[in-house]
Amino acid sequence: MGREQKVRSERCGKLRQLDLKSVKVRKAIAVAKDAATLFSGTLAKDY
Repeated sequence: MGREQKVRSERCGKLRQLDLKSVKVRKAIAVAKDAATLFSGTLAKDY
C-alpha cells in the first residue's frame, strides 16, 4: 500500500481533508480560486 498524502483544514469546528493523490483533487486545486472553496466542497472529507 502507498502512503496517503492529505492536507487538512479546520473550519466551523470540523477538520476536513483533501486526498492529494486523487486526480480529481489535483485538478480542482489547479483551478480553485481559494482554499475555502476546496475544503467546503464535495472532494473534501471529514477527518
